[in-house]
Amino acid sequence: MGEGRTLASRTKKTSSGKTQTVKKKSTRRKKVSAGKETSARNKPTEKGPSDVSAGNASDPITERKRADAEIRNLAKFPSENPNPVLRIARDGKLLYRNEATDRLLAELGVSERDIALILRVDFQHLVEKALSSGTPIRDVEVMVKDRWLNYSLAPVVEAGYVNLYATDVTERKQAERHREVAAQVLERLNRPAQGNTVISEILKMLKAFTGVDAVGMRLRKDDDYPYFVTRGFDAKFVREESPLCVKDALGEIRRDDGGKPLLACMCGNVLTGRIDPGLPFFTEGGSFWTNSTTDLLCSTSPDDRAGHTRNHCNSAGYESVALVPLRSGNEIIGLLQLNDRQTGRFTPRSIAFLEEVGSSIGIAIARNLAEDALRDANDLLEERVAERSSQLSHTVDVLRDEIAQRREAEARLRNYQARLKSMASELTLVEERQRRHIAADLHDSVGQTLAACDLKLGGLRKKFGESKDLGLDEVRGLLHECSESVRAMMFELSPPVLHELGLAQAIEWLGSRMKEEHGLKLKVDNRARPKMLNEDTRTLVFRCVQELTRNVAKHAGTLEVVVCLTCDGDEFHVAVIDRGRGFDGAAFRDEQLAGDGFGLFSIRERLNYVGGSMHVASEPGKGTRVNLTVPLRPIKEE
Repeated sequence: MGEGRTLASRTKKTSSGKTQTVKKKSTRRKKVSAGKETSARNKPTEKGPSDVSAGNASDPITERKRADAEIRNLAKFPSENPNPVLRIARDGKLLYRNEATDRLLAELGVSERDIALILRVDFQHLVEKALSSGTPIRDVEVMVKDRWLNYSLAPVVEAGYVNLYATDVTERKQAERHREVAAQVLERLNRPAQGNTVISEILKMLKAFTGVDAVGMRLRKDDDYPYFVTRGFDAKFVREESPLCVKDALGEIRRDDGGKPLLACMCGNVLTGRIDPGLPFFTEGGSFWTNSTTDLLCSTSPDDRAGHTRNHCNSAGYESVALVPLRSGNEIIGLLQLNDRQTGRFTPRSIAFLEEVGSSIGIAIARNLAEDALRDANDLLEERVAERSSQLSHTVDVLRDEIAQRREAEARLRNYQARLKSMASELTLVEERQRRHIAADLHDSVGQTLAACDLKLGGLRKKFGESKDLGLDEVRGLLHECSESVRAMMFELSPPVLHELGLAQAIEWLGSRMKEEHGLKLKVDNRARPKMLNEDTRTLVFRCVQELTRNVAKHAGTLEVVVCLTCDGDEFHVAVIDRGRGFDGAAFRDEQLAGDGFGLFSIRERLNYVGGSMHVASEPGKGTRVNLTVPLRPIKEE
């Protein structure tokens, strides 16, 4: 079918050429007027027969040559158009078509007989309308076989024909239909109805949209993923296929090394993530699909299919099968299954659409399950409250107490996470107070007792004289060692210098310990007034600095660290700075804050508890700076 060819013959239209036409409004199109076509590259002008008569009208041969030359000239621009362009006469005859039109007709399998009949029957009245009015007809959509085309008619009144510019909008129409179905799915998911009713409606909708023979949905129940709702599968198939757990000879569920149940068949592969996206029947989204289970079984081994499959779908006559996981975040909570006895029912685009729908369904189901769990918890709470109420007297005071308990329980549920954080931080403060009490007890009891023993031994030494070897010196030496151990324990539990002299002096004492234990030189830059923090906050800040300097000694690869203490308004600031190896601060995440001992995560949480904050700034090779901020509070006189 060459460029510029005309069709004079008219034949009846075959079944393959049936069309469906839809007219819609346009918001942005090329401006087309009689005798002109506007392009981004040039603006050629088409001249009609009236312009041709400028030559020798009495010479028909010359006039015909001039008309042919003009048609060839007018065909130059359409031939460069990547989209189909046709030129149609008033009587429906095809005067010209470009190569893009030839390619499209070949893809659709439309013959010249078909196109001639289509133009005469479906387009002649539109051509007549455009030529009579001199007004372009824009954005008419027609479906030819399985393709949607959008075309506009630009009349060239003087020449007595129209130019038809077509665009293949199949992908857009499919995307619109996908969005429409997805919106309907979301609308049904948000309806306040029972879960199986909503799921049944959605499966009915997807079955109608895809045209498959059967659809089903599996949802997790205990260790298995049985069918929750099905449409189109017979009862025997559902009964035999529903359980997926692999069982041993005794009927017990087999489990992997991690204790998870082993799931059979391809459904089990999708539900457990045992897929290889590099294989053509798996997708990056974790789905499985095939347009011929027979060909798949013949061309692959069990290893290729990620394990043994039961092949019930193939045995039941299903050729096209799609298994799409239902996800909630990173968790697979179920599976969407579509089966059809015909081959070739799915495409990559349709599977991608089903994955999008599956994601929406998974999130909605997970939300509903969470709401059900919350309702069950509330029902259980109300049941316990009712049981407790029945055991109490019916006096007004008891009823008032019961109501208060119920409100308190409801408040506990709403604020559970916040209370856990508060309790954890409070436990740290209690621990610090207990450390101080234990240190004081060691000093007041054990320390004093050891000192008294030392005095007693000194008295015995004087009484019996140095000449007698009673082993007193050895005993006194052991007492001195014990005293030093007790003193070290006291300082480790709660440094007295922190409570007696203040935070800056305690950090300097900490520097001496770090020097002895790790060879780390700690410099204190104190620009704050002494004892500006209350007891608990001062102890918390000291522990934070202690943990941070230990981190420097262990991980920074440097022997120097600086601790700066400053005040700014109602806030107290501490900066721990080292010039060690550092790390990528931009990649720093909350999960990296957890560590051994106090940990950066614990530092941040406990600072938050007292109204403070922590900020970490670091770059590889440039060291690390950790800024701690706490509010200043009045100190109670002790």
